[in-house]
Amino acid sequence: MRHGRYIITAIFILTLAARLIISFQTPFFTGDESYFSIRQAEHISQNALPIYDDELSYSGRENIFMPLFYYLLAFFNLFMPIGLVGKIIPNILVSLNVILVYVIAMHISNDEGASLFSAFVAGFIPVFFRETVNTISPYTIFFPLMLFMIYCFLRLEQHPFAHLFLASLFLMTLTSPAVIIVLLALIFYMGLVQLENLKQNKREVEMTLFSILFVVWILFIVYKKAFLMHGPDVIWQNIPAGILDRYFIDITILGAIYQIGSLPLSYGIYSIYDHLFRKKERKYYLIIGLVFSSALLLWLKLIEIQLGLMCLGIAVTLLFPKFYKYTFQYIKKTRFAKLRFAYFAVLLAAFLATSVVPSVIYGLRATDDAITPDEYGAMIWLRKNTDQDAVVMSPMREGMIITTIAERRNIADSNFMLLDDAEKRFNDIKDAYTTGFEIKALEVFDKYDVDYIYFSDYSKDYFETSNLEYTSHEECFEEAYNQGAMIYKVMCELR
Repeated sequence: MRHGRYIITAIFILTLAARLIISFQTPFFTGDESYFSIRQAEHISQNALPIYDDELSYSGRENIFMPLFYYLLAFFNLFMPIGLVGKIIPNILVSLNVILVYVIAMHISNDEGASLFSAFVAGFIPVFFRETVNTISPYTIFFPLMLFMIYCFLRLEQHPFAHLFLASLFLMTLTSPAVIIVLLALIFYMGLVQLENLKQNKREVEMTLFSILFVVWILFIVYKKAFLMHGPDVIWQNIPAGILDRYFIDITILGAIYQIGSLPLSYGIYSIYDHLFRKKERKYYLIIGLVFSSALLLWLKLIEIQLGLMCLGIAVTLLFPKFYKYTFQYIKKTRFAKLRFAYFAVLLAAFLATSVVPSVIYGLRATDDAITPDEYGAMIWLRKNTDQDAVVMSPMREGMIITTIAERRNIADSNFMLLDDAEKRFNDIKDAYTTGFEIKALEVFDKYDVDYIYFSDYSKDYFETSNLEYTSHEECFEEAYNQGAMIYKVMCELR
């Protein structure tokens, strides 16, 4: 057991080191969500409250979100710069998955070797590297809390774990609405127990019912206004139809294999078959329930594909140790018993090739997708050389970067909740970047009081255009900045 502690510590350090090395390839972050997190954390550290009434986003709007993650970032921001907090803390949190998977695997399999290998697998799930290695996202704390909650549920009969389960449930609910995935997993668990004619545990039933009522109550309180405004569309976060497919796309089998890892996915699928049709082991049903809930929500396009794949990746990793244990027990009983170390070497090599290498590749791609020094320089120019109430037009994905770094108003970003014209704004921005007619562009600029147009490499790729044709009219458009990213000042009005 002592050796196991040393090994799991080494795996944790290896996972964290790999993440930090990749993340520090760039001083910047990937995705607009990272800059939303930075802005919220900095505001909390200075004012003790998040930004709910945002004067910069959409040139003035109300925000709605769960605040726990941003308070955690703000706490560490008291001791270190927010840029360092964003690089270190999320990667430490995600790396904790390694330890939690090990603890859960030991509980359900009672095999140290299988548990250690599963922990190693958990540290290098490709989709986790892509989505969290250089991104400041609430999911970096959501998944450790989810694993801890699963562990507590598996040990509910023991004294402290019922209270710890409730505490983790409370923290998860304040982190992300994705807690619904775990609730659905609990419902599937109860259904599987009933289907297998096993005795229902009274405490498990009580905790499941309480969890459902508590989470629904909290979500209704926080998101009540969104429910009333958007109705069923709140499930899809009021995302404009023009970009909805980018968030909730179909997943192929090959895509899932590459993003989760062929080794844990194949072994996990076999374990599900084994425990549903051959063995009745109650403690595995909650993990199988998590697989079912994630797969169902993905199939119905009710959760983003990245979130669904991360849930599936964690779930099949938790199913891996039992199959690993059975495999080596079977080999010991055959004439190939002396070759079990060779089999382990082949297994390890397969894992390195199908999980570790893709994880590193995805991580490096994530840092490549971070904003560039040229784009950062353009943001700093906006902050230093424009009026504080200036409005900057950009693609929606870059809107939060403008409000955080440039500290200027945008006309749209990727937070669509509590907006009744998100679809219209998306189409107007698209028209402004793709039209060849000056009058049509000016109509958009007048509508949103646009003072500056931000034109980056991302804008060119997204809208498939190399230039804004109408900006050649120098009386109406001044090229204010041109160092990689371009900024045009709008000087004409139609009205």
